[in-house]
Amino acid sequence: MCYVDIHCHSTLKPFGKCFNQNNDISKKNSIWYYDPPTFDDKLVEYMLGFARYSQSNFTASAFGNVFILGVSLYAPEVAFFNNKLGNGKISSDLENYITLFGEQRIKEIDSGNYNYFNDIESQNKFLTQLNNVKVKIKRKQYKYVITKSYTDIINALNDKSCITIVVVPNIEGGHAFGCGKDPINYHTPENIIIQNVKAIKNWNFKPFYITLAHHFYNELAGHSKSIPSPVNMVIDQSYGIGTGITKIGRKVIHELLDNTNGNRILIDVKHLSIMARKEYYEILDKHYADENIPIIFSHGGVNGLESYDEPNKKSSKSLFNEWYINLFDDEVIRIAKSQGIIGLNFDQRIMSSKEEMKKARGNLTGKKMLMSWSKLIWNNIQYIAELLDKQGLNAWNSVCIGSDFDGIINPINGFWTEEEMPLFKEYLKKHVSNYLETAKLSKKNKLGADEIVSKVMKNNAMTFFKSNFI
Repeated sequence: MCYVDIHCHSTLKPFGKCFNQNNDISKKNSIWYYDPPTFDDKLVEYMLGFARYSQSNFTASAFGNVFILGVSLYAPEVAFFNNKLGNGKISSDLENYITLFGEQRIKEIDSGNYNYFNDIESQNKFLTQLNNVKVKIKRKQYKYVITKSYTDIINALNDKSCITIVVVPNIEGGHAFGCGKDPINYHTPENIIIQNVKAIKNWNFKPFYITLAHHFYNELAGHSKSIPSPVNMVIDQSYGIGTGITKIGRKVIHELLDNTNGNRILIDVKHLSIMARKEYYEILDKHYADENIPIIFSHGGVNGLESYDEPNKKSSKSLFNEWYINLFDDEVIRIAKSQGIIGLNFDQRIMSSKEEMKKARGNLTGKKMLMSWSKLIWNNIQYIAELLDKQGLNAWNSVCIGSDFDGIINPINGFWTEEEMPLFKEYLKKHVSNYLETAKLSKKNKLGADEIVSKVMKNNAMTFFKSNFI
């Protein structure tokens, strides 16, 4: 079976090693560089909470039958590196140890010449360098193909000349338009931001969607808390957090959603503050009510809370991370009604409460470990399904995989990279089968385990591409 992951960062680590890609797959600046986690890597991840290995390189993806990847380009924000640790060698070495970007990359980010828009354009060139170029892995021919449409996806999957990874490009963070580098002291001219938006919309392979916010204020919209402890002790997200959409942010939204000549780029609401999400939904209702624009939440989970209008109205069951970066019940319903999509993150901190993580950590090896850690993802799927079923909606049509692999995440144990997706499918099916034995769902939502798992692992994403990637 072919699997789909709509959000990962396959270019981030190899681009950091060298700003030109290498078709020698043994080199770390190749997007094909195979770097499975060692025992020491897993120990570091378990103890410190970040992955020092490549999770979404195209070789691991191919070995895991993940043949469709939403590859997310991301210009690292300077606030990550201009932190309380200072700018000395110890700070630089620690940042390099965590991110695996490489010393040259970190020096560039720390320099006064670093520009978000130039960086995202360089990453785009990096990705396109080996587009449609064959490589040999274990005596088999592979290639990746960047796509512009659903038709391109199908054509690439049907290519019998070699094994093909299908790339659906996207961008994480509206700061990619060249704004937000120093929002306290400098406001980026509106004409520059709009000029850069138009430039990206005219790329040969324009992004399918763009995540408007990210970890820090970018002059477009407020963001949600996203950095967990202990990292948040040295990195300050507070400026602009929780605020709404700015005047220029609204102009950017309209520019992105402008569908002249079919040139629309969809907007991902992940990372937006509650206020900014509410304002975005209001924009859709007021200006695009007749256009059926779907809502994307590309990589996250639910928080178990009822409403973003009254975020503290209902306490969750302590299964989920209650941070407001995750989806409220009314947002899940809205996304489903918009024929949108929710990508399920594989970061254990995003997908579960501390209590649930502690329970999972009690099983270190074997089938119990795999069952308990995969349950963190299943809890989100079950919650969404039951919520939508109560609303008379299709329970299983709105979720897919949006792993955020290589986005400096702490992955659920046992499912560290794209290569483990077949194993995750196996354990997801166990959870679904167990659930269906006692599930009380409406007749239309009583599907078989195989059909539900296929929807989550592939079919929902493919349906979304078919309807919107045109």
